[in-house]
Amino acid sequence: MNGRITIIAITLCVTMVICCSDKTIYDPPPGFVVGKVVDADSDLGIDSVMLSLRFQPDTLTSPSSMAVSDSSGYYRLFAGYNQGRVYVLATKEGFLPGISDAHLSKYDTVVVNLSLIRRE
Repeated sequence: MNGRITIIAITLCVTMVICCSDKTIYDPPPGFVVGKVVDADSDLGIDSVMLSLRFQPDTLTSPSSMAVSDSSGYYRLFAGYNQGRVYVLATKEGFLPGISDAHLSKYDTVVVNLSLIRRE
């Protein structure tokens, strides 16, 4: 009987360790920056725009995340568990670069839409 109690106790402890060590159960979802890039003249979405997420407004710092807009101009950048002011830089040949900022709360998704002006 004493051996059976020991086995049950060990099984219970192992089960608790396995269940409690799975971080995906307890971690909240990461944050994202999402939006749409449009042509300033036509208000139509622009495809294949290179977007980068930065935590400083200059272009010298390395981006935290990068994405390319889809055929309708929509994009999604991974922000992880960061919070504070974020900057989205958009570049595409034939357009002037665009930058916009927003405040990102931890575990949140924020919308940052950009409008690019065509180069003449």
